[in-house]
Amino acid sequence: MELIPIVDENLKIKGFAEKRWAEKNRLCHLTVLLIPVRCEDHKVAVQIRPKGASYAGRHDFFGGHVSLDKEFWGLLLGEEVDVTSLVWSTAMREANEELQVTRADCYPEIITEQHLTIIGKIGDFPWNGICNVERSTLFLVKIPKGCTIHPMEGARGRYVRVKTEFFSLYEVMDKFEDHWDFADGAERILLQFKEDRLLFEEVVQKIESL
Repeated sequence: MELIPIVDENLKIKGFAEKRWAEKNRLCHLTVLLIPVRCEDHKVAVQIRPKGASYAGRHDFFGGHVSLDKEFWGLLLGEEVDVTSLVWSTAMREANEELQVTRADCYPEIITEQHLTIIGKIGDFPWNGICNVERSTLFLVKIPKGCTIHPMEGARGRYVRVKTEFFSLYEVMDKFEDHWDFADGAERILLQFKEDRLLFEEVVQKIESL
């Protein structure tokens, strides 16, 4: 069972619920969205979601739910915790689990805060779907030169390898406007980029500076 924090409109934690139950009952919760950036050419990784996963066959970035890792179990005892800490901790965990970054010497590259660049503020990429309500936070994930990724995605209770392609962010936007099928995580990002070109250009500049 995976417990996730439930938040109000001000991102204050109001309680906890099992993930699937929370989604089914449209309880607002926190997620992270990750755009991996390959530093050698400033292209971003886009996955094709595997069979057995939600939105199977659609294009997506990466990410996951903010959940109660053991370092935050004190929350269940009434201890206060900064939501920002929860979100950043989740971003690092999901990046390490899903991207499986490997250096040229075949040792793992551990993703830390230094690899992450937040876009906007906590919860700036919301989703209010028929079956799900999320407040998502977007991060760029720096993939250093000489490193490769071996992406994994949860499907039917296990992690499986996923096919990944690299594009410039301009190319991704072109595909979005050409009506490629994107999963809801990537869709909410690209929709904001389409509606706010200043934000889009700001993200492009941040990508090129990595």
